[in-house]
Amino acid sequence: VLQGLRPLLDEHELEPDEVVLGNCMGPGGDVARVATLAAGFDVSVPALTVDRQCASGLAAIAVAASRTRSKNETWPP
Repeated sequence: VLQGLRPLLDEHELEPDEVVLGNCMGPGGDVARVATLAAGFDVSVPALTVDRQCASGLAAIAVAASRTRSKNETWPP
């Protein structure tokens, strides 16, 4: 999955600050970490695997959106 995104990220000179990946059928383990390293991202890029079976993709999007939103908020408002 991430290997397919690498050319797009390179084209737009983007580097992820975190990878969130849903896993519904894999063997378990930290699939996001393995995929992040296989795609050639630096070891400093954190990776999070969401394993909720049928809802993994949707849950991964929700987690990533929430984490992105919280990074953009300042406290106190």
